[in-house]
Amino acid sequence: MVIKKITLSALLCILSISLLRSDAFIFDLGGVLIDTNYYASFLTLGPLNIAQYMLHERKGPKKINTHIKNTLFSILDKTAHLSQLSCTHNTTTSQACDETGVPLPFLMQAWLNGSISCHDIRLLTLTSIEEHPEWFSCAAEKRLVRNSIQMIFDPKIFIKTRKLYHDGLSFIRSCKKHGHSVFILSNWDSESFPLLQNAYPELFNLCDGIVISGNVNATKPSCEIYAHLLDQYSLDPQYCWFIDDQKENIVTAQEELGINSILCPRKRGTKRPDFIELYRIYKRQMLSQINNPTRKT
Repeated sequence: MVIKKITLSALLCILSISLLRSDAFIFDLGGVLIDTNYYASFLTLGPLNIAQYMLHERKGPKKINTHIKNTLFSILDKTAHLSQLSCTHNTTTSQACDETGVPLPFLMQAWLNGSISCHDIRLLTLTSIEEHPEWFSCAAEKRLVRNSIQMIFDPKIFIKTRKLYHDGLSFIRSCKKHGHSVFILSNWDSESFPLLQNAYPELFNLCDGIVISGNVNATKPSCEIYAHLLDQYSLDPQYCWFIDDQKENIVTAQEELGINSILCPRKRGTKRPDFIELYRIYKRQMLSQINNPTRKT
């Protein structure tokens, strides 16, 4: 009866991690340990707004989500252009991307690296929306974009639309139990992050170190943010394992800083991280490196 209560991923880690050498695991947050709470997001955007917009655009739920995101990105870019923000605010040269690899709008880049506050983004964009009704195809689209801006750039609302992957928490607990250290390296704004920590102390209390983009004014895939983590916590990259859901971030960590990196695997047919497969990849690669005579010990 006890075994049935243990998740498969946690059980696998408990049985196997103790056989391996102690390393440092570096986790991304969004898409790896933290997920979007789609139901809370749905309520925040407004079910009636979504239904009206779907009817207007004649698109299904999956396509309408992409359409809303593209419209939001366009409005953010138009707002930045009108305000000439790209000329007056400093941001890092590297571009953070969304989960599909598309570069984020300038205002989102600035939000993540701490160059502009949530309040200022809300003020600029919501004002632009009211001044430019021609940007929208219908009233429902305007309401959805306005609600999206409130959802993303109001720290309290934003955290309410996030949730924890409990399989990831089980994986981290197993890592800690068997002598591994755990770090967070994430593109996350500095205003909502304390609220996230308060919401999930069971995760963040396990961490040996945390670096977020909003506190160091640099975003992945910039080398600066990786170097900051390594320097701050005196980590040897050859004994670090970075797990992220975006390929460009993995490539930079591996090729530019020599950090062992794993693109977070997904459970078949879903967007959920597969921590069992993640462990198998880690074990396979780590054992291969131990057997490699050129590896430092």
